[in-house]
Amino acid sequence: MSGKTLGNDESVRRQRLALEWFERSLEQPEAERESWLNDHCTESDIRDRVVRLQAADFGAGDFLDSPHEFVARGAVPSGSRIGRYRIDRLIAEGGMGSVYLAHRDDGVYQQQVAIKFLHPLLRDAEANRRFAAERQILAQLQHPNIAQMFDAGAADDGAAYVVMEYVDGVRITQYCHQHRVGLRQRLELFRQVCSAVAAAHRALIVHRDLKPANILVTGDGRPMLLDFGIAKILESENDGKERVTTLMALTPAYASPEQILGQPITTSSDIYSLGVLLYELLCGTRPYELDRLTPGQAEQMVCNTVPPMPSQVALRKDAQAPFPSAPRLLRGDLDVITMKALRKEPERRYGSAQELSEDVHRYLRGLPIQARADSLRYRIAKFTQRNRWGVVAAAVILLSLIGGILTTSWQAHRAQQQAVRAEAQQARAEHINEFFKKVLMSPSSQWLSSLGKGADVSMAEVLDVASQRADTELAQYPDVQADVLDTLSQAFQGMGMYDKAQDSAARALQVAKQRLPANDRLRVTSHYRLAQALHLKNEFARSEQEYLRAIALAKNALPAGDEMTALMHNDLAVLYSAHGRFEDAQRELTVALALQRERMQGKPYPAIAIGLGNIGFIDLSQGDLDAALSRFNESLGVFARLPDREYSEVAGIISNRSMVYSIRGEFAHAQADAAKAVEIAARKLGRSHPRYARILLRHAETMLDIGKMDDVDATLTQAEKIMKQRLVAGHRSWATLAIVRARWNMQQAHFEPAAKSLLDASQILKSQPETAPGTRPDRDHGRVLALLGEVRLAQDKPEQAAELLQQGVNIETALYGPDVFEVRQFRDALTRSRDALKAQGGHQAR
Repeated sequence: MSGKTLGNDESVRRQRLALEWFERSLEQPEAERESWLNDHCTESDIRDRVVRLQAADFGAGDFLDSPHEFVARGAVPSGSRIGRYRIDRLIAEGGMGSVYLAHRDDGVYQQQVAIKFLHPLLRDAEANRRFAAERQILAQLQHPNIAQMFDAGAADDGAAYVVMEYVDGVRITQYCHQHRVGLRQRLELFRQVCSAVAAAHRALIVHRDLKPANILVTGDGRPMLLDFGIAKILESENDGKERVTTLMALTPAYASPEQILGQPITTSSDIYSLGVLLYELLCGTRPYELDRLTPGQAEQMVCNTVPPMPSQVALRKDAQAPFPSAPRLLRGDLDVITMKALRKEPERRYGSAQELSEDVHRYLRGLPIQARADSLRYRIAKFTQRNRWGVVAAAVILLSLIGGILTTSWQAHRAQQQAVRAEAQQARAEHINEFFKKVLMSPSSQWLSSLGKGADVSMAEVLDVASQRADTELAQYPDVQADVLDTLSQAFQGMGMYDKAQDSAARALQVAKQRLPANDRLRVTSHYRLAQALHLKNEFARSEQEYLRAIALAKNALPAGDEMTALMHNDLAVLYSAHGRFEDAQRELTVALALQRERMQGKPYPAIAIGLGNIGFIDLSQGDLDAALSRFNESLGVFARLPDREYSEVAGIISNRSMVYSIRGEFAHAQADAAKAVEIAARKLGRSHPRYARILLRHAETMLDIGKMDDVDATLTQAEKIMKQRLVAGHRSWATLAIVRARWNMQQAHFEPAAKSLLDASQILKSQPETAPGTRPDRDHGRVLALLGEVRLAQDKPEQAAELLQQGVNIETALYGPDVFEVRQFRDALTRSRDALKAQGGHQAR
């Protein structure tokens, strides 16, 4: 390449930088533009170019000069004649140039038009030559959502211009805000824009500057795409690759990474800009805010930083946001569609604007989108949205086929490998299909109609009916019967319906033991599923027996290294941990993680992340706060490396991390974590799940810690309502509720109700294997004693207070040492109780 060419390239690059800085300077308050430019634009020659552009744009100059000289500087007086048109007034201006309303003035016919004049830095002979070459193609571009280009050319002094159809409308974002356009209508508007872009691409034209300012919506609600006069014509090189032959200015906030880097531009660049537009229409903000960044910083941001998903942004935006979409409406398909369009790599975006539009259309119709992995589970979910109870039944069919996707905990994200032959799998699938087709999908079925709810029958009711009929309808196929009951047990677990989960698991186990070979995988699965159900119901001894039986059977029934073996060891570890058997828990977790890491060969995996979180909980339970925090962060780091998925277990890990912060007295961090955990749990578990209730209790405690009292009572009431429906009396969560309720009453100076709650909590804890008298130090046990001591102190009973506080401080000190905030807080209360006791002339408690 010659030095002359290199020089030209550098000149064009600096012109482009000047235009970028000029465009951004216009977004600053007029009085601050000079100081803003001096602070941010460090290259003096580019800054000088920007100043000249500003002067031209503000209409500087002698009005006695010719109209064409005004064009060259960027200001055209009203009444000036350009070709066959006469200028009426300025209607828009920006980094690329200025747009004027004009009318045809040659006496042939009347017509209003918009004329855009390019800025002087974009004027040269080559640009004018290309505009002349492009004029015919652009003029032939006909589409109902494209403002037609009528003419293009250059004024006498070389100023390039284009003449376009005049559109009387407002920016698409402004239109949506002013008319409070709903999500569906916004997406329909976006699809019309995609249609216009697709038409241009079919004509080998890349718009290159797609942004709300170039998409106006008319009074009748029709979006119109403007400014094809600065579009690029794709030409075929000898290598057959499409490229853009002209480098023009761009709008950084909507430009693709390849535009920012000055790389060859294809239709994929417009796909990226459409992604930015869609992002803004969904959540009211752009993926990146570049206004205060230098060009280098902006380049780094656009080219290397992945923006948050629209649903995540919507969670942070208040009700006054320009486009208030509920995060749940954006989560899932719309997130996936948008982020695919915004891929950094052009080849990973949608192949065309039509493909992007089609995926939006499929979302609106409730169909599976093409951007997602084409899995059975995903298709079932989309079909269920369109047909409520009938396809819930179909989902159960497919869940049965894959052996357990609808599960609680991390079961929800893995598919179990089947050890039976392909022929047996096919036969089982056919029997399961026949079963559900006969009893759920048939219009003549009396099963669901007997409930008297028509199409409003719930998922739980559908599963209930299927469970009732499985014994009779599938009795002749014991493997199918056990498989269906096993799947139903997992479904009930996932819904927090633990009694029904236990019943289905027990029936599956009965069938498997009586009618299936001793080495059948379903024998293992049935014991495992029953163990899980008993575990969730807090029946420690029976649950442990079933876990151990399942693990023992797995040695002969499952291949070496099978994932189910790792899962069983993990769940048994969780059971041991919850009941204070930490050495046993550590042993089982070590086995589970070793098996999973061997399987995954260093790749991130949900089971590994959850295993690390479980180790963190053991560290926390044993008082090692530093190790617990490290494990929780390590676990969340693994989750963060997983592709585009959010797991319910993340909520539990963040909630546990919040507890570490609370014990240390870092209440702001604790409250932020607890609030985030509630958001995730609500999305992934639903607001009636017992795990959601426990996370609510953690959140309520953090609100008490920071003195945010208004929402605590309502939060506790919500958690209690869930627990009454889903948890047996005496479950440890009831002790947690009683402790938080006592703290709430203490802050209201309601000491008698607080004392009663703490005594209730004490009774529950004494009944738990891990907190029974004589067991290891336990935080809740220590807190109950210390808090009750504080209550007695407030009731002017310092002797009782000192004794209770001393016991609580001893337990917490044995766990965490003497220096953590929570221990110091209780020790201060102990000192006050002793001082009060001395003042009464009593003896000091030891």
